[in-house]
Amino acid sequence: MSIEIITTKTVDVLKKCIPLLDTEERPTRKEDYIKLILKHMLSPRIETYWQRLEPLEQKAIAEAIYNWDGRFYALRFERKYLAIPKIFIQQPYSYQRTSNAKQETSTLRLFFYGGVIPDEFIAKLKEFVLRPTEDAIKVSSSTDILDNGFLMDKADTKVRVIATQTAVDQELAAILRLIDNGKISVSDKTAQATTASVKSIDTMLVGGDFYSAEDDLELVKYVGGSIRPIRSFAWPLLLQTGGLAKRVGKKLELTGKGKKAITGTLGDTIKTLYTRWRDKGSLDEFRRVDLIKGQNGKGRRMTKVAERRHAVEEVLGCCPVDEWVSVDELFRYMQAGDFGLEVVHDPWKLYLCDSNYGSLGYDGHHDFTILQGRYLLTYLFEYLATLGMIDVAYIPPYHVRSDFNGIWGADDIYFLSRYDGLLYFKLNSLGAWCLDLVDNYQPIVPTIVPLLHVNEQFQIDLIRDATPTELLTLNQYTEFNSDAQRCLTPESLLSALEQGFSPESLLVFLESYSDEPLNDEVKQLFSDFGSRSAAMNDGGMARLIKCGNAGLARMISTDPTTRTHCQLINGNTLVVPTKSEAALRKGLRKLGYVLPQEK
Repeated sequence: MSIEIITTKTVDVLKKCIPLLDTEERPTRKEDYIKLILKHMLSPRIETYWQRLEPLEQKAIAEAIYNWDGRFYALRFERKYLAIPKIFIQQPYSYQRTSNAKQETSTLRLFFYGGVIPDEFIAKLKEFVLRPTEDAIKVSSSTDILDNGFLMDKADTKVRVIATQTAVDQELAAILRLIDNGKISVSDKTAQATTASVKSIDTMLVGGDFYSAEDDLELVKYVGGSIRPIRSFAWPLLLQTGGLAKRVGKKLELTGKGKKAITGTLGDTIKTLYTRWRDKGSLDEFRRVDLIKGQNGKGRRMTKVAERRHAVEEVLGCCPVDEWVSVDELFRYMQAGDFGLEVVHDPWKLYLCDSNYGSLGYDGHHDFTILQGRYLLTYLFEYLATLGMIDVAYIPPYHVRSDFNGIWGADDIYFLSRYDGLLYFKLNSLGAWCLDLVDNYQPIVPTIVPLLHVNEQFQIDLIRDATPTELLTLNQYTEFNSDAQRCLTPESLLSALEQGFSPESLLVFLESYSDEPLNDEVKQLFSDFGSRSAAMNDGGMARLIKCGNAGLARMISTDPTTRTHCQLINGNTLVVPTKSEAALRKGLRKLGYVLPQEK
């Protein structure tokens, strides 16, 4: 903005600038005030005035001229430097700046006019003002995590640290097998898993969901609601959006991609699930902050979720890999950098308890931590942590955050969202791979503790308690004999083959978890069944077409136009694969024939 902005200021504003200049002149007219200010500020003396500024004031000028087109953004500056020049401090709930000695005598008045530095001043300033240092996310140590301000009044509360990357490999395969066994039902309207299915998924999670049933307070309806489920809620949605599962009736079934993912490459599968959810996930994660009402009202209230997710991805790309970051530091960094994360178009439409008294439109009721912060907590804790992209450190959400206490109707609420207990997160190598921050993904190879022993009679003895995932694998291939002994039998293996389970997968499992190398009898058993599994293949669905005579059938099966789409059997019958039917019809029309539609 040019120096014309100075002409828009009142005489009172301009008059306060004159004592700050190195001059004895005391003009009396507005035009003379402006000429005198420009005479000094468009000369080499501008550097002298800049040197008189306090360090914080000099930083304000540097940020404005290099990053903000000459403008000053108080909130962004305060979030970066944790302080703000006094000239920009405003009275609470007022657009009028305070008036005190520091503001009246601040040389910063010579540079900013209505919060803007004229372009002509900027050109001069860039000759000697250095570019400000880039803001960076501050990391936390393990000591910070275990000894932090959140726990000052919670001496008996321990921070729970979960390395999700090491758990997701087992969880993903187990839940896919659970779906393949027909154990997961979902709503036809919301695609969300039923209560019973959520419980089944919970048993497959390593260590269970983030919060156990014991973490739920008894009077949940008075304190904000249940804090469960989280991971077991997210998995069915992620798998459906990612194309690994689809709803057939009320049940989930695996797609072809889902079946391959059971034994596929973890990094590629998780990356697909993440990108599909980022771009196409239909659920607005903010809906899970169910204490905030009004989200379903008429009109365009909420912003596009895909835009929010891309904004979060952008800020996560600035996070150092394998370093702990507090969620409050992430909040600070996002506000300082203005990443464009918005949740709602009109906060007056959202409310707690009562749409009038509890509206979030009031000052202080729609701050960053209330809206954008709660969205971030939900997205990080329920989706990225579930996918194993971030490790998390957290506690139960009760009384962790107090930013909502001033909202009408919040007196008896213990938390605003079930995700309020998330304190720290760490972008791990899997997350870095999904965000395209690294060129390849090196999976973590877990240390396997021997689980079983297989004897010559194909009986399996467990030498420790099996995890739910390990137990599910064994149940797919084995059965119990009359002595209640788990064992491999021809019938159990044939049953597994019919259901599409691979004998090679079980062999790898047994070799990995056995306390000693498998004996020759077991290896021979798998060799036999391996050849049987490859003996027949499903060729797909087909139609039988009976022709009027053998000559017509022979002509169709040999003509270059149609022969690749059918096969002659029994003299006058053609076998037509379903996938080739359209091509055969087209070829028959060229030959002057038509195949009637199936009745």
